[in-house]
This record gives sequence, C-alpha cells and structure tokens, in this order.
Amino acid sequence: MKTIVFAVAGYNLAETGRHIEIARICKEHFNVIFISYGGKFERLIEEEGFTLKKMEPRLTEKQLHHVRKALSGETLNTVGYFTAEEMQPKIENEINYFKEIKPACVLTGWCQSVMISTRAAGIPFVNVLHSTSITEYYKAGLQT
Repeated sequence: MKTIVFAVAGYNLAETGRHIEIARICKEHFNVIFISYGGKFERLIEEEGFTLKKMEPRLTEKQLHHVRKALSGETLNTVGYFTAEEMQPKIENEINYFKEIKPACVLTGWCQSVMISTRAAGIPFVNVLHSTSITEYYKAGLQT
C-alpha cells in the first residue's frame, strides 16, 4: 500500500482538522502518516489513531507564540515565520525521512518546509487549500 504524508501545522486547529478529515478517507486506500513539529493539536491526530512522527527540531514556545500572533492578525508582518537557519534542519530531516519511507505524495497547508523538501526529494506536493481564494467562490458571490 502506498504512503501519503500529511505535514500538518499541529498548532493550528483548522489545519489539523482539515487534514484529519482528508486522512479519514485516504486511510482506506493508503498508509497515512502525519508529521508535525509541535503544537497542542497533535493530540487530535493520535486520538484518531493515525501515526504521528514528531519531527525535529520541535517548535519552541517562542516560535509558537510568534506564529500564533501572525496567524491571528495581531501583527502586520505575515511573512518570515521562520528564518533560513530554522528551516534548514527541518528541510534536511524531511528529505531524509521522505527517502526512507518513499511517500506517494505529501500534503500540507502551512508546513512551509515541505514546500522545499518535497521538490528537493522529487516527491509530489499537494497544497490543501486553506482559504477561499478560488474563482468559483467569488463568482458565486459567497464573499459577501
């Protein structure tokens, strides 16, 4: 059975919930593995019975605070969540892990490092839409 990896931002309830819902359907056809760098919603993945690989380096409380603040709109700086120095070990660890398990694809919404590691490892990448920025949404007048 082929493996699908869900690279989830375990600190974001909406993303974690979206990925769990997708994984529930996928588990009938694929081996499902979640990866995450931390966050209080990782427990929801484990409670659902999915395999969760807690990736290193884990997010610090300072990093989690910074990301939560940016995602909640408390700051105008919505870029630069992590520095290149913070991203490098994540990317390297992901590439090594992907080479080991050979996933069919990796899905994410907000795990920024996999946007790079999947390309470097030659693994198909799926971005799970985490906003309503699709043409059909606006054509249907749903934004109002």
